[in-house]
Amino acid sequence: MEHLDITDHGVSLKTATGDEFHAKYMINCDGARSVVRNEAGLKFEEPSTKDTFLVIDLEEDEENPLPIERVFHYSHPAMGGRNVMLVSFKGGWRVDLLLLADDDVESYTNIEGVKQWIPKVMDAKYLAIALS
Repeated sequence: MEHLDITDHGVSLKTATGDEFHAKYMINCDGARSVVRNEAGLKFEEPSTKDTFLVIDLEEDEENPLPIERVFHYSHPAMGGRNVMLVSFKGGWRVDLLLLADDDVESYTNIEGVKQWIPKVMDAKYLAIALS
């Protein structure tokens, strides 16, 4: 985006390539540190979190896939009370692990650490697929 002009009558946007757009409204989908938000003078006032999330994408087992679903485990019993979210997507799974404040991040993020905890939240075959 090169320039944004917001008035009571609408929005005008000029891109870096010279394209111009004029509309009554603009829908902004470029995140909390948005260029559009900044140009419009809007502050992001939500509190930021100091939590550490570990996100891993794993390939699906094409021969025997799991059902397409989203599963959230609040205080997952196999993970010492850490929250775990499993989200399926075309061809794989996203695994989100919320680490605890006193966790040693390196012990969860290095490959040996991942080999230890992934089989606790998903079938071990997913780790084997990821490492092959």
